Amino acid sequence: MSQRRAQITMWIVLAVGVLVLFAIPWRAPPRVAPMSTGDVEMIRSSIQPCIQEGAEIVLEDFTKQGDLDGERHISIGLEERAVFTNQGDVPTIAAALEQIASETALEAEYCVDMTEYPFEVAQDGASSQALLSADQIFISVHMPTRIIREGQESIISEYSVTLTYPLASYLAAARTAVEAITTSPEHIDLTLMHSQAYQYLITPEDDLFDVSLYDPTREPTTSYNFAVEAR
Repeated sequence: MSQRRAQITMWIVLAVGVLVLFAIPWRAPPRVAPMSTGDVEMIRSSIQPCIQEGAEIVLEDFTKQGDLDGERHISIGLEERAVFTNQGDVPTIAAALEQIASETALEAEYCVDMTEYPFEVAQDGASSQALLSADQIFISVHMPTRIIREGQESIISEYSVTLTYPLASYLAAARTAVEAITTSPEHIDLTLMHSQAYQYLITPEDDLFDVSLYDPTREPTTSYNFAVEAR
């Protein structure tokens, strides 16, 4: 008899359990919407102009200083200048492009790390290369950017920047200016300077000369600045 009661009790428990299960509304797990092309392009369209702006800031710093990696810089007023003592101190085209590209890569990383996005966005480091064609500087930035949304991941890797600046001719004019000043600092040979297409402003600063080359025919006006020490 006791065994029969135990069986009846077990069936009652099972029946109650089944009733409870059916009484609880069943809901399917929420469907995760796949990451769309629009989501990815939204992130790209946010990062790309930020990199462009960062590259423009890098170029502006280069033109104001004359050399971002020079061994010696001084402060003249509120500006920082690279100091050239001979023509060889003026950056080559390749060196200038490398400086601008590497600094742009750092700006690109900043664009991701310091900006809020609707999804989780992270970068795995940036590298860049710059090419010069006439007055155009083309910078390609490789920066794997992971976009994570509800467990899904997409990656953007390539970005590009274009800057307009007559880099080659400014560097050539700077070498001419350095030669003119260092050859005869007390009587600068202005004929050498006049052979260049740019106008120039040379201001004595203690034992140095603050030099600004500029092209007033361009809009906006471009320039290249540096300091020369005549030994």
